[in-house]
Amino acid sequence: QSSGNSVFANPMSTQNYVIVGSSNNCSNTAMATVSVLSLPNLQVSATQTALCFGMPTHINIIGASQFTWSPGTGLNSTSSPNVIASPNVNTTYLVIGSNGICSNTLSIPITVIAYPSLSVTAPYHEICLGSSVPIYASGAQNYAWLPSTGLSNNNGVSAIASPNVNTTYTIIGINSSGSVQCTQQTAFQITVIPIANAQVSNSVALCLGEKTTLNASGGNTYVWLPPEGLNKTNIPNVVAGPSVSTSYTVDVSQNGFCNAQKSVFVQVNPNPTISAGRDSSFNLNEPMFIMASGTGSINWISGDEIQCSTCAYTQIYPRKDNCYIALVTNEFNCKAQDEVCITVTAEYAIYIPNSFTPNKDGLNEVFMAYGNNLLDFDMLIYDRWGEVIFQSKDLYTGWDGAIQGKDCPIGVYSYKVNYKGPDRKQYSKVGSVRLIR
Repeated sequence: QSSGNSVFANPMSTQNYVIVGSSNNCSNTAMATVSVLSLPNLQVSATQTALCFGMPTHINIIGASQFTWSPGTGLNSTSSPNVIASPNVNTTYLVIGSNGICSNTLSIPITVIAYPSLSVTAPYHEICLGSSVPIYASGAQNYAWLPSTGLSNNNGVSAIASPNVNTTYTIIGINSSGSVQCTQQTAFQITVIPIANAQVSNSVALCLGEKTTLNASGGNTYVWLPPEGLNKTNIPNVVAGPSVSTSYTVDVSQNGFCNAQKSVFVQVNPNPTISAGRDSSFNLNEPMFIMASGTGSINWISGDEIQCSTCAYTQIYPRKDNCYIALVTNEFNCKAQDEVCITVTAEYAIYIPNSFTPNKDGLNEVFMAYGNNLLDFDMLIYDRWGEVIFQSKDLYTGWDGAIQGKDCPIGVYSYKVNYKGPDRKQYSKVGSVRLIR
């Protein structure tokens, strides 16, 4: 616009303008100079625009003579062309650069990367050799696992660990933006426990009622099953005395972990039966026999004067009271024994016949008692009316079947024999004898 009281000028460079003013054919002129100044050409540089939390960055700006920064949070200065920024959150800084009355603005975005809040968990820290355990990581964008030995993968949120030896794994959590990575790491140790080397004693055969010791080794914790017939069930060496054949299993472990099992068989064999016979009494001069019976091989292992110690039936020759022990051994080498006691008396045996034939044929002509070392011998013969018809005080003198030289009729006659044994005790025997012609 070139006329009027005011104009709007927008020159591209400094211009001198002539102003002509007139009134009533009278005019005058004036000079007006308009200077054109350029806007600040702001240029910024930063060591980095993505930071790990708590880390600083240096920001430099040029292109103006004066600078104003906002916001001031996290800056060491709000008016310097060189500032140190360490914001706690993502922040866009605005800087105003001015050259006198002209100014320009520039924004600088700074990204703040939080450090990972790393957490690592697993069901357990101990594994048996050959086993595995899952390990889980959380709290980061990405992960790295070191070392890779025994791991199913080394860069995921989880891994299956199956090392062969004790291993400490390092898990690195990574939060990143562009090429900037903010990391945190933690360690997780896996203890590898070897499988118990279970050992147990050999199987054994017992006779019923016997006991044996079963030995186990290879760990520090032991559990025996079944408990029947055992004195303990939680120690390595147990005493077993089952009543029936039993297979025992011992679970061997290290504090209850990484167990292994072994079995041992205890065979229980039946015992034989044995009877040495009833206790008996024999006269000193009588033949004495003892007889045992049982289910196996029998031997007499104790007692005096045994004729055959390996015979179940044998004669003995004791001179005093004695006890004899018979031992039987069956096919399982199981043994049993029984005892029989023999009483030896000093009463001599006496024999009195029940008939005689005084018919003068020279055979069985005299009725008499037979014995040895009998004292105070007295034999009386009675008829059927109880009258004494014969008496003898001599063991070797008998009745010839006559009375005062006359033959007695055939029939049955009673007798009574009185005598003392070597023990000086009085004995009597009463009976009848048949006279036969």
